[in-house]
Amino acid sequence: MSLTNEHKGIQTVKNIMGQNASVVTHPEIVKERMNRLPLGIFILFLCVVGIVGNSLVLNIFRKIQYDSTYKIFVFILAYFDLSTSFAHLMKEVEQLWFPSYDTSDIECRVTYFTAYIVSTTSYCIIFVIAIERYRKICHPLKSQMSVSFAKRICLACFGFACMSGLPFPFMVGNWYTKMEGRTISQCMIGNVGERKVWPFIYNLSNLTTSVLLAIIVVCLQVIIWKTILAQKAARKKLRDGQNFGNKNQDATSKEGKAARRAAKDDNVKITLTFCIITVLLIVSYFPLVTINTLVAYKNYYDPYIAIDRSTYVLFGVLAHFGAINSILNPFVYFFSDNRFRDLFKEMLC
Repeated sequence: MSLTNEHKGIQTVKNIMGQNASVVTHPEIVKERMNRLPLGIFILFLCVVGIVGNSLVLNIFRKIQYDSTYKIFVFILAYFDLSTSFAHLMKEVEQLWFPSYDTSDIECRVTYFTAYIVSTTSYCIIFVIAIERYRKICHPLKSQMSVSFAKRICLACFGFACMSGLPFPFMVGNWYTKMEGRTISQCMIGNVGERKVWPFIYNLSNLTTSVLLAIIVVCLQVIIWKTILAQKAARKKLRDGQNFGNKNQDATSKEGKAARRAAKDDNVKITLTFCIITVLLIVSYFPLVTINTLVAYKNYYDPYIAIDRSTYVLFGVLAHFGAINSILNPFVYFFSDNRFRDLFKEMLC
């Protein structure tokens, strides 16, 4: 903690909680570091897995010669997942080495803004993926999304995230409080002593929009899988009828039908892959959006709200929980994508 931030933290706590606040001493820092060590090592391990896994995803999909919307979506999501895993690794190293490190206001604002851009871009992309899969499965005869359009729409998602996230640097900051005899800081929504309603309205609108998009995505997934199951049943019925009525089909006809079945099966596997990724992203995205809205609400009605240990721990857990999809996505590709698995095995041999 720098001298300037140290004095600022002490003064803020004194203004709120009286003259008994004190800065963490060296033995307390060592104790806090040791208490956090098992969890920190586990988080570091997960981050390393995420970095290695997403690096492999980028490398393997780069080897695929032909472009497709599937390749574009996976490549962009893997890039954001790699960035997220690396950022969480650096953050955990910082927290283990300096458990009471007072991040500057600039670092706090930049971190929140960057995290919002990455998560919101990924969230918008899974919405686009749901629409693309819906058209591919439910309306295969209509014009489909082109590779160039997929690139443009992903860029548009990134631009939207940057524009919609501009208010974030103006609504976050370090909160100082005294907890168990120690002065700590937490980068959170809102500012101590300032009653502002717009951060709550902004975060509530983000939460509402996220819920609506999630409902749309879930509805599209239900329609997609109902269509897949109906098509599978119809193909089975047709195949049984053809086998019964004509057992002497020529080899060319059989090969053509096998190729069409393989293409349809490939579409189903891609749809399953994106469905799992969508669920993981929604699960990791909602908790932090919800807690931000709750804190902004509490901050408006109580500008001098203190940080208790449960809030402090919850923020730390949710911050890493947001990276769960970036760690698990490579495993999803490995178990659901035959081409990815084959290229991975070739790379090892």
